[in-house]
Amino acid sequence: MHFDYFTVMNITPLLLLLLAHLTTDFLLQNKKWVADKNTNKIRSPFLYLHVGLTGLVAYLFLGRWTSFGWPLLIVITHYLIDTWKIYQKKDNLFIFLIDQFFHVLVLTICWLGMTDQFGIFLNQLKSFIGNDSNLIYFLGFLFVTWPAAFIISKFTQPWRNQLEKENIQSLEEAGKYIGVLERLLVLVFVLLQQNGAIGFLVAAKSIMRFSEKSENKLREKTEYILIGTLSSFSLALATGLIVKMATT
Repeated sequence: MHFDYFTVMNITPLLLLLLAHLTTDFLLQNKKWVADKNTNKIRSPFLYLHVGLTGLVAYLFLGRWTSFGWPLLIVITHYLIDTWKIYQKKDNLFIFLIDQFFHVLVLTICWLGMTDQFGIFLNQLKSFIGNDSNLIYFLGFLFVTWPAAFIISKFTQPWRNQLEKENIQSLEEAGKYIGVLERLLVLVFVLLQQNGAIGFLVAAKSIMRFSEKSENKLREKTEYILIGTLSSFSLALATGLIVKMATT
């Protein structure tokens, strides 16, 4: 795979902005700050301290000493995004991903604005999307997530129904997310021609299942998981091979 569409662009300011964001959002913000923000909302002094640090660190990392507009924009948007987040009823992975998406989106806009590269970015993005090989890669990765999970769920449903009748339960939807991750890994390994890594992944999961069987003595559940695992790996391998053949 060759992703050299954006190598003509000056990405150093974007990298600095991302580094500043990771520093302020994760390294410099402790659990006490987060808890206080979630409790006191916009009355929390740590909300304003965090937002101020976000702009200050971005300003320092960029080193554009006479340019205050972009750090100020980061401060304002960071405040709005964080305020939206702390007023959500749930603080789960989905909310976290939305929060981070908008932060990164703002940083990307700042980068393109301060380097005057909007036109170049749009042209490069159009070229990237217009490449058939890239679309095939995208479809491959998209397929091994939820569409493949749906197919495997339907395939293994008879055995799952049997387990439910016998009141053998597991963590809610844990298997689905494990399957998505393992298929993504297998697809990446296939595309990178790292077949040995696939074998290691299979062996590691087999050891885990053997331990589970020994401890719980749930043979039926172990067999069901094995069927799902083999189906998941087979579907991911087939997808990887198809993507490779279609792009070579």
